[in-house]
Amino acid sequence: NFWQDRLEKNKGTVVPPGSCVLAVDEDWPGGAGNFLGTIYAWQKACAKRKEQGGDLAAELSAGSSVAIFHTAGKGTRLAPLPGAENNNKPGVKLPGPGAPSILECVIRQTGAYASSRKGRLSVFWGDQIFIPSVAAEYQPRHH
Repeated sequence: NFWQDRLEKNKGTVVPPGSCVLAVDEDWPGGAGNFLGTIYAWQKACAKRKEQGGDLAAELSAGSSVAIFHTAGKGTRLAPLPGAENNNKPGVKLPGPGAPSILECVIRQTGAYASSRKGRLSVFWGDQIFIPSVAAEYQPRHH
């Protein structure tokens, strides 16, 4: 799996060194859509973690911060750049040291929220790059 290998290799740069990377593919006939796709990705990630001897749901309940990054789409609005990456929209390289991909930049920037999202499942788009205008740390008041 391209993303599993790449993110594992970049532990300490893109994801924290002690984190668990679980890259899963959507194989729902016709595509699952946003809501069902999120539930399906969660189920597949839990199954993959179980194969590794872990329990993702228990880790989340124990206070781990878990994030799902949707990477669907071939990048039509970003054309022609995704074509250079075999229509892998989140794989499009951005200018910067080491030529990070869009997905790697999204993972790094949303990681700023992890300390405020312990025990929560966060869902992000794999191409949702944003520039924060306020501090990323906050006290969660709702679940």
